[in-house]
Amino acid sequence: MPRQRFVNLPAKDLDRSVALFTVPGFAFDPRFTHHDATCT
Repeated sequence: MPRQRFVNLPAKDLDRSVALFTVPGFAFDPRFTHHDATCT
């Protein structure tokens, strides 16, 4: 099984960050996404 690495980056406006990464086609993992954080 390949290793996974998670990089945590702070964001002042989570909704705006999600919108930015949605444009190029990133998808977010619902298991790790909630009102405080999100994971692609």
